[in-house]
Amino acid sequence: MRRELEIIDERTRLFLAACVDPAALWAGAAPSLEPGGYAYLDPERRLLTLRLDQPGMDRLHGPPLPFAHAMLGARCLHEWAHLADQAGFVPLAVPTAERDARQAELAEALDRLVRDASRGLQAELHAELDELGISSGSPGEGLVALLASRLPDHRANRIMARFATRLEGEIYVRHNVRSLGRHHGPGSRLRLLMRYLHELQYLAPALGLCAMQDPTEVFLALTGAESELGADDGLTRDAFVALGELVAALYACWEVDASRFRPSRS
Repeated sequence: MRRELEIIDERTRLFLAACVDPAALWAGAAPSLEPGGYAYLDPERRLLTLRLDQPGMDRLHGPPLPFAHAMLGARCLHEWAHLADQAGFVPLAVPTAERDARQAELAEALDRLVRDASRGLQAELHAELDELGISSGSPGEGLVALLASRLPDHRANRIMARFATRLEGEIYVRHNVRSLGRHHGPGSRLRLLMRYLHELQYLAPALGLCAMQDPTEVFLALTGAESELGADDGLTRDAFVALGELVAALYACWEVDASRFRPSRS
């Protein structure tokens, strides 16, 4: 446990020392911080807290789990990065009209996916859309709104990638990119699709968290997304790749404000 506390201290000092104005992290409206996970920010103390009572884990006895220290380092950086995102460290970097155009292009592609699905699959997809409250208007627009709820996570990843070591980045990606079909259950194909499209961006070379020759192939191999999404029903690999490119274009509308951080010494 001592080493884990040292990691929290080291990653916190690294992040705060890099900020031009650390106080700006807490400026404005009260940040939305939820306790949980391996480590989390305590808004009263304004420090990271190590959670010892996580269900299913005994952190006080025995050796740490494999790569636990790298994952803890990544988690610490990600928590500070979430706070920085809430403070506006990753603003919109393109005109609003450009962002709206990219959202519309993604929504149109999702509309086509639903419209062109087989009759049997359409019944399933529309039932899920009803469950999501997207029963009228463009299904694609509703699904893009669902995806947008995960944008803070991506923006935090953009900041985190500036600080994470190669090992921290690789372990963080492998911890998050995994098969999720069993967690979503039947009748959740669209939710699973949007989750996978979001998590595909973890492997993007532009993000820099990991280095892989063919990120999409690695992602499909790690998640089993093709079989879980139902390639035989029209949600093909090509369709997934095309949608992933549209999501990447949308996420690229936000960029880290480099003026918020001190120049790297490396």
